[in-house]
Amino acid sequence: MMKYKSVYEYLDEVFSEKKNPSNEEIVKAKKAYWKLYFRHYHKQRRKTRKEFTLGFEPEMLSKIKNKKGSLSTSKFLYQAVCTAIDNNSLNFIQRDLLAEIQQQLMLIISYIEENLLDDKNELAYETIAKIEELELKIHNIQNYDNKEQSN
Repeated sequence: MMKYKSVYEYLDEVFSEKKNPSNEEIVKAKKAYWKLYFRHYHKQRRKTRKEFTLGFEPEMLSKIKNKKGSLSTSKFLYQAVCTAIDNNSLNFIQRDLLAEIQQQLMLIISYIEENLLDDKNELAYETIAKIEELELKIHNIQNYDNKEQSN
């Protein structure tokens, strides 16, 4: 906790032995107080609030600039993160995973087509149909996410 409750309390202590300080001395003492005050304030704030530094590529900065409207960039990013977390719309984390799954499904489909369809195997046709259906659902989810992102 900071030792002084106000700038006046600080000045009283600093000038306790000097009855008539000059204006220059008072200004210096006030600057010293505010330096102490802000050091204490930021130290306390860091204890309760974690801050992060983010870096963005030019293309993402352009998107942010277009979306933020009259808000400052920091305020916009803060609100965007809070909104995403509150609405459980963290689908962007899963996009890479969905893309990878879609690629694997396409490989499986081509493998089945190359190796099993020659035998006119009914099970192979059914398997391909189900996998293609799953691949289409993943594709639709990705398209939906892309549309949501562009809005």
